Amino acid sequence: MGIKFPARDRLNKNKEDFKIGLEEQLRLVGEIKSDLVRMQKYELTAKYREIEKLIEKSMSELNNITESTTHNN
Repeated sequence: MGIKFPARDRLNKNKEDFKIGLEEQLRLVGEIKSDLVRMQKYELTAKYREIEKLIEKSMSELNNITESTTHNN
């Protein structure tokens, strides 16, 4: 029988929930940009693209953190 580590299990669950939340935000930003393009609101679309870039960067950094903590366990 394996040893249980509730704090680590909770951490892993929270990290996964966070990642899923970022993916959902990225999907919503994509939909907003699409709607803005259809409305020919290109300046607003560019602002949402910047938000999209920040979310993508955050997801990349989260993946790097996850990889580094996974290798240290």
